[in-house]
Amino acid sequence: MMPTSKQPAMVTALAPVIDALLRAAQADAANSVSAAEADAAAQLAQARAEAAAIVARAKADGEAAAEHASAAALIAARRESRETILAAHRRAYELLRQGIFDELARRADSPAGSALLAQLEALVRARLGPDATIGRLDAPRIGVRATDGKRQVEMTVDPFVERELAVFGDRIEALWR
Repeated sequence: MMPTSKQPAMVTALAPVIDALLRAAQADAANSVSAAEADAAAQLAQARAEAAAIVARAKADGEAAAEHASAAALIAARRESRETILAAHRRAYELLRQGIFDELARRADSPAGSALLAQLEALVRARLGPDATIGRLDAPRIGVRATDGKRQVEMTVDPFVERELAVFGDRIEALWR
């Protein structure tokens, strides 16, 4: 990912971390998807076996009834297989997302982490003014809280992480292929 002049230095500093986390997530996702596909294949094989049994029993009652029951069993198995695969995708995405937040938390006291918090402080100070009182949020949240009289603003890294994940959306989606 090529940084733009509008991206904060922290995003540039985190690019290698995000790439490493993406590679780890890709391996995890591949394992999860393989397991989900194996489970889906087993479910599909079982559904086909059940469908074959239904067809055999239903021949006495007529071909139309057997085909209907077989199709319904296959549709249900495909639906369940798809749900299993989508759940594996979601788990992999959440592991990647949590990994990024965990890495940011580990780096909160580093120079890059301090620079990020300084940028967040500048953002909230711009909203509330130079007299605002600013403090860090309690762990596990990463961000700042500013107050000026009755006004209060919180700024966390969450929207920035979500935006970066959106930027990497195609690479993340490639994990499922």
